[in-house]
Amino acid sequence: MKRLFLFFVIVAFISTSSAVAQEWGYGFKTGLNFSQIVGDAESADGNSLESFGTRTGFHVGGGVVAKITDFFGLKAGLVYTQKGTAYKYSGQSFKTFTASTDETIFTTGTRNVSLDITNSYLTIPIMAYVKVLNRRLELFGGVELGFLVRSRGEGELRYEGVTPTGSVLNEYTQILVYDYFKDEPGQAADEAGLDPIIFILDGKSVILDKEVGAYYERTEKDGSYYNIFDVGLVAGTNYYINRGLYLGFTFTYGLLDASNNDFDFSKLTSDNGTLLPRNDIDHNINYQISVGFGF
Repeated sequence: MKRLFLFFVIVAFISTSSAVAQEWGYGFKTGLNFSQIVGDAESADGNSLESFGTRTGFHVGGGVVAKITDFFGLKAGLVYTQKGTAYKYSGQSFKTFTASTDETIFTTGTRNVSLDITNSYLTIPIMAYVKVLNRRLELFGGVELGFLVRSRGEGELRYEGVTPTGSVLNEYTQILVYDYFKDEPGQAADEAGLDPIIFILDGKSVILDKEVGAYYERTEKDGSYYNIFDVGLVAGTNYYINRGLYLGFTFTYGLLDASNNDFDFSKLTSDNGTLLPRNDIDHNINYQISVGFGF
């Protein structure tokens, strides 16, 4: 269905452009991205436990322009762009461990996570534009179709807690090296000789990998944490220094849920260790500053 939708959008653009264009143009651009993934943050006692900071990335791409008049037209492109967020969680939480005896041990405690997420998309912006101020300033808006081609995260997790019987777990730290596409359930990352984390809970030994993948705490995986397809609204402006060279600013707001609800569970509460789905919507927000050239 998504491929069919994309096909009809592209066909409609080509058909409309071919019917009305007086002249065709081409161009390319590159620059910096400033992006966030924003959604409902978990909170306790009125205090937010999660935050979504800005990540810096880049974009590069090109496109075609159907010039209907000297002041108005349509444009479409193909752009490689990095989106993501600087995610943090700090506060009360829970964790379940598997002892060396294969017994499950549930704990409550404090979790601190810092994770820099970078999602790389191939995007197809389809927009209309108008030129003002003697064609120096271009205003544009439309939609953007995005296809996730790479999804990674890097950071660390710190946790300390206690079991229902009162066994104390002192704080430990794990290094997070996530490849959301390739990582498998229970998979550790490439550890480079790092010693495992070993502790005793309720008289039983627990062994953890020091460096872990995206689905380390899961026993099964169906899909990826982030959804492959996204649709966004696009608006922006380009200022032409001369007839070809321009500086641009673009804002994109994602309309679809960036994350997969099959992986999006509460970190604050559980049902005796059973994960509780959140089913919230996480939106991609992206700002681009570009330098480009059209001809």
